[in-house]
Amino acid sequence: MIPELALRDGVMELLRASPEVAALVQDKVFDGVPSDNDAAELPWIAMGPISSRPVDAGEAYGWIVTLKVFAESADFDRTPAWTIARAAIAAVAKVQLPDGDVFLDELKINGAGDVIDPGAIKTVWFDVACLMAAG
Repeated sequence: MIPELALRDGVMELLRASPEVAALVQDKVFDGVPSDNDAAELPWIAMGPISSRPVDAGEAYGWIVTLKVFAESADFDRTPAWTIARAAIAAVAKVQLPDGDVFLDELKINGAGDVIDPGAIKTVWFDVACLMAAG
């Protein structure tokens, strides 16, 4: 399996299975940010860019794969977006995904922040990372 896509799929599965996340966004966990035409469907969680960095593991390479996740809300203030992001972080942080052939470590949160533009969708991002086999 491709490590980058395995991480994306694993994170999406965890988010969709979380009752706390579902209470905030229902089943709206997307691979990629929906279009502006879909803004009436907010709030949601969307998978963002994925990056990989090789790690020398002796005879082979592993990868530190990082996925940026966006929690987005149309509310006036940033509180709802941060509430969604914190529920999502709690659903994925320190989870060891079951495929031991690909996921070599538990999921780690590498940071979070917000993008606030008055009058625009409120967005909070967080980065999920994992040491993964080369695939």
